[in-house]
Amino acid sequence: MTSARDDLCPRCGAGFHCGVHDAAVPCPCTTVRLDAATLATLRERFDGCLCLRCLAELARQEPAPH
Repeated sequence: MTSARDDLCPRCGAGFHCGVHDAAVPCPCTTVRLDAATLATLRERFDGCLCLRCLAELARQEPAPH
């Protein structure tokens, strides 16, 4: 059985379950939309996935679309 906190967020250090390769418990990050520039920056700065809390915070910080 997969632990609910088997990954560590490289941004905040919190434990979380990514779920990208887990059909039984899929990743909740699919509900967060980030623009291409933010995604590119995250890929440059971090290895692996970020927790849902960090992704949601980053999404709130993005400028509003025109």
